[in-house]
Amino acid sequence: MMEKLVLDKCIRMWLSTPICQPTPKHDGIFTPGGSYSNLYGFLAARHKVLPNIKQQGMWGGPKLVAFCSEDSHYSLQKAAQTIGLGSDNLRKIKTDIQGRMSIGHLKAEIIKAFAMDELPFLVVATAGTTVYGAMDPFKEISDVSKEHNLWMHVDAAWGGGILLSPTLRARLMEGIERSDSITWNPHKMMNVPLSCSMFLCKTPDMLKSCNGTGASYLFQPDKLYSEYDLGDRTIQCGRKPDAYKLWLIWKNSGDAGLRKHIEYAHKLTNYAQQKILESNKFVLVVNAQCANVCFWYLPERIRHINPHTATEGELLELGAVAPKLKARLQKAGGPMIGFQPIPSKGIVNFWRLVFAGGDGLNEEIVDSIFNNFEAFGYDL
Repeated sequence: MMEKLVLDKCIRMWLSTPICQPTPKHDGIFTPGGSYSNLYGFLAARHKVLPNIKQQGMWGGPKLVAFCSEDSHYSLQKAAQTIGLGSDNLRKIKTDIQGRMSIGHLKAEIIKAFAMDELPFLVVATAGTTVYGAMDPFKEISDVSKEHNLWMHVDAAWGGGILLSPTLRARLMEGIERSDSITWNPHKMMNVPLSCSMFLCKTPDMLKSCNGTGASYLFQPDKLYSEYDLGDRTIQCGRKPDAYKLWLIWKNSGDAGLRKHIEYAHKLTNYAQQKILESNKFVLVVNAQCANVCFWYLPERIRHINPHTATEGELLELGAVAPKLKARLQKAGGPMIGFQPIPSKGIVNFWRLVFAGGDGLNEEIVDSIFNNFEAFGYDL
């Protein structure tokens, strides 16, 4: 019962259901993590286009292909491998300078697939990529998906919490309600203890149709409260009661409390970005979209470099800074900030400051993080 109540609540948040209207018919389940939730998206999409695969397998059927951005989470590749689609048939779509999926390239790849007698069935958009925190153009992806009758799943594992803030949603997630299903991990932006992940779907009874076996020794339809037994919807048997964690936090904080928590994290994100823009010691890689601030730190001797127009030699110098500075910070017990390159875009090592939650943080702490970079890295 608790799981259904929380799923109903989250469906309403995803679809922006007005208070005066009933909860739309839907399906959903709590899963062990975002990788599983994304896997359910693949299974649901495949079941829609080829339901007989459940009994007959993939032998002799059309060659299925799916699409995701080149910056999407690796769990999508694992899902493609797990369901027998194959990673070669998960086509990577190029992204723009902000890390957003290219609609032109998506259209071209779908048309190319049809021309090769392949069957496109799924597009996976991302709401908050791991590195940039990029938000794909949901409205445009939905238009393309509907034109070609493809299932649209959104991996909102990271960015899903934004659904609680009408202001942030309007700026960052316009059109997400047009997708067929989403992944949402409250253990990320909402700070629910690990693990807490959901797969939400607009199609009623999709999960039971897709995954169910009707095992009579477990799932008796005539037993009391059978409508609350979600077990036959899953690919698992035993599951942990993850819904209770989210229910308790929601009861304690309410919509307003969670919204305040998420908006404060984004306020700190904006503050950190502005500090970078005002300094000659740091350079933004991209503008923040989700709560990810991506930047380079420039030691004193290379502050003449503009990373966006630098030569190959200058980029080599800049790329060597982050590993050395990270080692110094670690040894001194300084802030633990991650770094990484993006070779496909020609971007050398940069820092990624992520505000998963603002609780316990303030602008002074953000200032101290940047001060540590200068204190330990100025002479590199």
